[in-house]
Amino acid sequence: RKMAEFIGSIGVWGVTVTLAAFALGTWLNKKTGQAIFNPLLLGSIFVIVFLSLVEIPFAEYKQSVSFLNYLLLPATDYLSCFV
Repeated sequence: RKMAEFIGSIGVWGVTVTLAAFALGTWLNKKTGQAIFNPLLLGSIFVIVFLSLVEIPFAEYKQSVSFLNYLLLPATDYLSCFV
């Protein structure tokens, strides 16, 4: 639990974990060349495993990545207008 408290004290830890998980997923995808190793799928799995191992509640993670959601939602809406 001490690890969870330490990580929680860092302001943008969720964004860092999310980007690191996606980068690891991208690396695995390029290394294997297999479609099953989709970076988004692997990144999600890595984040879930990390949160479980460190015992961080999802609510804390969600609050930490709210800045990332703030940036992604308008971009998604904008892109959906052109599809």
